[in-house]
Amino acid sequence: MRDFFRVHDPVSFVFPIDGDCLSPLDGREADGALHIPVRVRAAQNARLRINGRPAAFDPKSRLFTAELPLYGYRTTLTAIDEYNGCRADIAVFRLHDPVKKFYFTVDDAIVFLAELNACPERYPSIFDHPFLAPFRAAHDRYGAQVHINLYYEFNAESAADFSAHRAPFTLSMMTDRFRPEFEANADWLTFSYHAHANYPNMPGMVQSADFIGESIRMVHREICRFAGPASLLPATTMHFGNATLETLRAFRDNGYRIQFGSFRVVDDDSPYLSYYGRDGLPRYLRGSGVDAYNNPSDAGAGSGRDFWRDNAEDVLYAHTDMVLNVIPLGEIIPWMERYLAARPSKGFFHPMIHEEYFYPDYVHYIPDCGDRVLRAVRHLYESGFRSVPIQDIVLE
Repeated sequence: MRDFFRVHDPVSFVFPIDGDCLSPLDGREADGALHIPVRVRAAQNARLRINGRPAAFDPKSRLFTAELPLYGYRTTLTAIDEYNGCRADIAVFRLHDPVKKFYFTVDDAIVFLAELNACPERYPSIFDHPFLAPFRAAHDRYGAQVHINLYYEFNAESAADFSAHRAPFTLSMMTDRFRPEFEANADWLTFSYHAHANYPNMPGMVQSADFIGESIRMVHREICRFAGPASLLPATTMHFGNATLETLRAFRDNGYRIQFGSFRVVDDDSPYLSYYGRDGLPRYLRGSGVDAYNNPSDAGAGSGRDFWRDNAEDVLYAHTDMVLNVIPLGEIIPWMERYLAARPSKGFFHPMIHEEYFYPDYVHYIPDCGDRVLRAVRHLYESGFRSVPIQDIVLE
């Protein structure tokens, strides 16, 4: 288990930690730099310097503090105890205008493509399909960027969750007749790999890295064929948001530098909906209050983090804030207001929904899914949030 916080080292950063992704809410902007209050743990009698600047000891927190400027995207911070030579080095990231921004994603998607493929004459436009229609409205009215995470296969096991007969389907069967329209909307509607299929649960824990890597490449080939290369974005939420290190690397080696997740850990501290387990990092990212699935927090105090980058694995993690299929329509706005009030340092908001709940024959059908999407996006827009491509915020 990795020690992300280095609490037993003679010199260790308390804030920021290695991989932190920082915004103006973490400090103050002046003279072209983001000035952040750096806090370091060291012996009380240390002579501590951080990037050459003397740090003052705060007897109340028992930490050394100094204000440091961040000028570029990546900055290395080095704390050295000149008394004994002990040191700590971290790399942190200054994000591109991430405050009051949002990004909408969809998981578990494939049925809409099967229906477009089966009856293309019914859909002169892809946005005539009732699943895609509310996302087009959210974009046209409120500028929403929408990202859809796809399965490769809809099989008999998946079909068992639907009461109507649904034939097997793979992305290799998808017609390319809609490609011009997908390409024309690729500036705001993008796709990526989610999993090979809806089952098994937690595929990142039970399927091999080789299988997942090949499945990713299959999905990528098909997205580029039926929707065009510009529609493919290497950002996703891995199905169930957890994985072994080997399967995480399979995603990264196939281009996935951004992973969304809710970073939930169950009571026994086993990793669940979290890419990392019993090391404190899920709590650090998630913060206090309810999680994205409206579960009570196990995270203790703190506002959490919008983003964090694993420098060792070259993967950036984005915190999912809200899963709309678990929040009733009438509760969406008060839920969002409570959630944001509990996180004053949150600049970025990530709502998402699952595709299957849109269909009347699905076992857990929710008839107002489209209304939920539009209500959440409208409230964000009217609260001053604007939607931007995720890569424009977090990547160099």
